Order: sequence, then structure tokens, then C-alpha cells
Amino acid sequence: MLERVLILPQKVELGSLAEALTYYGHVEVAYQRGHIAELVERLGIDSVIRIAESDLVTFVYRRSMDAVRTDDTALYPHSFVCITFAASAEGRRINTVEDEVAEAIDRRLGRGTVGRRDLRRLADAMVLREEYPEAISKGALADVSNPDFLQRAIRIVLARRVPSYPKADRILARARVSEKYIYLDSNVDFILASNLLREFSGVADAKLTPAQLLTPLLNVRSEMIYSGDRRCDIWADDTHSDLFRAKVNSFMSRLVGGRSSIDRFEEFAFAGRSFSEAVECGERSLIDVLEFAEARDTRRFKQWIKNGPDGGDLLAEYEKSRVAPSQLAASLPVKAAKMVLFAGAGVAIEAGVGGAGVVGAVAGNLVGDATLSVADKLLGSHLSLGWKPNQWVTKSANPFLRG
Repeated sequence: MLERVLILPQKVELGSLAEALTYYGHVEVAYQRGHIAELVERLGIDSVIRIAESDLVTFVYRRSMDAVRTDDTALYPHSFVCITFAASAEGRRINTVEDEVAEAIDRRLGRGTVGRRDLRRLADAMVLREEYPEAISKGALADVSNPDFLQRAIRIVLARRVPSYPKADRILARARVSEKYIYLDSNVDFILASNLLREFSGVADAKLTPAQLLTPLLNVRSEMIYSGDRRCDIWADDTHSDLFRAKVNSFMSRLVGGRSSIDRFEEFAFAGRSFSEAVECGERSLIDVLEFAEARDTRRFKQWIKNGPDGGDLLAEYEKSRVAPSQLAASLPVKAAKMVLFAGAGVAIEAGVGGAGVVGAVAGNLVGDATLSVADKLLGSHLSLGWKPNQWVTKSANPFLRG
């Protein structure tokens, strides 16, 4: 339960990363050059390196970018392509992850803002993602060739991109495919959609094109190829989550289960406060959350989560744990065993057993239930027996969230 998660960000969302860090045993984030540059701008290079080097996080870096190329002069104007940057705008060669990250940061923050040693350290901390451009392209072509899926997908993308577009659920669409090339035939009014998109986004030159409707389908095929066998939860934005659902039902629980489970738990345990909101509103930094996630008590809590049933609900398991007896206490079969442990803790119990002493009391089974009850409580306090998840909630998480 909540063992691993793969975050597929379309933009940098520190709150989502904070939430995942708190609850999952391990977090993978699929970043590209623009994401890394924005992270450095927002957090600083030292903090980004600190996160990338944590054993709780893996930055999975992809050098290429999926795109739809359009040639308006062709009969079949669209094709799926994979773009890799070979050089900067100034002509500097880009051969490695370090080169690419350096170019993106220089472009965003100015050349020389981050030293080469730090860039090398950051690049070394990231895992380079394997590329499958041919498989991605062939899979996406198969997807658009499926008329039922294509029509549903185009409706999803249009409704998400332009929420005010009228009757998006009645849009008709089909694709004509010739070898590697595509023609999208639909009744989308692209002039109206572009006008509505400008109103919605506030971007004066925003424009909706057929290629922009097709690109998310390519993205989804790419992520399915990468994450299909990783056996982890997947966090994606609304558009891509909807497309995953439309494509294959087996992705359903992985896309919604973990995140909704966490939302329900936080609503109950923290009265609606969350690690995501704490970061987004500036009450806590992402480094604060990382250090909290790395702390012994939080690791213990996440180990408890990991040991839960596959597909289990976090809140339901938490509620069960609050009323269940401690595993260690339940494993001690007789009063004598508990008394020996109790005596070993160095606690005086002579008053509870009279003149027989500890050994005599154990041998003669003279210990009463009242004394044993006190012994159990002291065992818990002195030896930390019977740890339960609510101790993390009350002693660690709530104080952290409330400052």
C-alpha cells in the first residue's frame, strides 16, 4: 500500500511532490529540462541537489520530447516525432544530461548562474530514462486508428483545454492514417475554440490546433510504455489521467487510488490540512517536508503503510490500527513473560507483588490484573512497545503542519 509513486508533471507542482514524499516509500518524478530549470529558480541549486540525492526520491530525466509535427501543405499533415536537443541557440553542442540541464538553466537564469560542479552533481543524481521513439510512435498511430478511442480522447482533451467550448461531449472525430502520417477529421470549430482559449488562459496569442489535440494522446502512449510494468501508483494531471482511463481500465486504481486515499486520510487526521497546501502556501518549504519525510518516525509510519494490504485504503487501515492491540503485547502469551520484560525495564514493582519479590510472584502467578495493567502501560512508555500510526499523527505530523 502506497509503496511507490511515479509523478508525471506537466508543470512543476511542489505541493504534489511534498504530499508524495510524506506518504510513499519512494517517489519517482519524470522531469525534463524545463522542469529542472524551474526547480532551480524556485528552490535554489543547493535545495534541488539535496532533494535529488535523497534516498526517498528519484528524478527520472528524459532528454527527448514527444511532439506532433504539422506540414499544412501535405495531404496527411501530421506525424508523431521525438525531438532531442543537439545544440543550444548559440550553437553550443549538447551531448549529455549535464550539457542539457546547463543550457536550460542558463537560458532561464543567465549563463554562469550555477557552477559546473553543482551542475555535474545534479546530473549525476538523476536517472536517465530509456528512449523508445519507434515504439511510442507506432503505439500512438494505433491509438488514433481506433475510432472509438480517438473520438473519446479528442472530447476529453478539448473539454480540458477549453472548458467553455459548447457541447464538447458531442464532438465527432476520426483519423486517416497513411504509413507514419495522419489527417484528423473532426467538426471542432478551431476559430471558436481559439477565441475561447484566449479568454480562458488570458494569453493573447493562444491558439488551438489539431496538433494540440493529438499531442496528449502521444504523451499518454509514451508514459504507458515507460510506466506500464513499474507496478507503482501514477500521479498525472487531469487531462492525462482521463486519457489513461479511456485507454486502459487497469490504470484506473493506480491513477486515483493512492491520491484519493491520502486526501481522505488528511481530511480526517489533520482536519483538512495537508502537506501539499503547507508547501503551496509557503508555510513550509519542500526541504522542510523532505527532512520530515526522512525522519525516523515518518519512515516508520511509511513502513507501516507499505506493510498494508495491496489496494488498501489508508484511512480504513489507520482506523483499524487505532483499536488493534499492539503486535508485541499480543505476542506475549502469559503474565510471567510480561512481568519478566517489565522487570528487565528496571521498573520497581515490589509494591504490586508484596513480599514474594518479582521471581516469586512470577513463579507463583501472584500478579493481579491491576498490576499487570500498570505494567503494560509502563512497558509501552519505557520500551516504546506497541507503536501505532496515531503516534506519528499526534506527535510528528500535526505539530509539523501547525508550525
